[in-house]
Amino acid sequence: MLRDFDLLGSAIGTPDFVAGHTLQRVQAGKQLLDAIASLEDPQVGLHLLRACAGHCRLLHSLRCNPPAAQRPALLQFDAYVRACFSSFTGLHLDPSQWGQASRGFGHAGLGLRATAADVPAAYLASVGGCAVACSDLDAAFPAATLQSVPHVVQTLAAFNEQVAGGVPLTAGAVLVLIINDLWQCSGGAGWGRSGKL
Repeated sequence: MLRDFDLLGSAIGTPDFVAGHTLQRVQAGKQLLDAIASLEDPQVGLHLLRACAGHCRLLHSLRCNPPAAQRPALLQFDAYVRACFSSFTGLHLDPSQWGQASRGFGHAGLGLRATAADVPAAYLASVGGCAVACSDLDAAFPAATLQSVPHVVQTLAAFNEQVAGGVPLTAGAVLVLIINDLWQCSGGAGWGRSGKL
């Protein structure tokens, strides 16, 4: 049985392999972040950080791999993004201020979203979004039992920690939502809690 391989840019295999795969993407992204950090124009730096060097650079990994194995690498990437921002702006934000900057525009942030905070929503949206297509490809695909798959259960628990009001959502409710709806749920929760998003 073939294990630990890359399929269309996604890591398939053990948690250690997934962690290493994400870490490689983080290290590749750090080279770009270091280049942006040296820019003299903070507006250009901020635009590049949002548009092509930050969160979006790891979105494929966020959607395709279970969050638990990726978390250390994602936290490291978020620290690189923060250091990059500090370098080109000269601003060294405290955790509360960085929590505000990490929010989306809809929540008065700078759009420097944190990958470690967004990974539960991204993964759950991907799992739910591809369930019908998987069932169409393979009649034996257990779409009805996705709610009890360990990765989904664990990720749903992490996502529910971010949801506004502390009222947990069920897997059935979450797996039918698209990523922007899930980010809105967790983004709304972060409004009153600095540093969560």
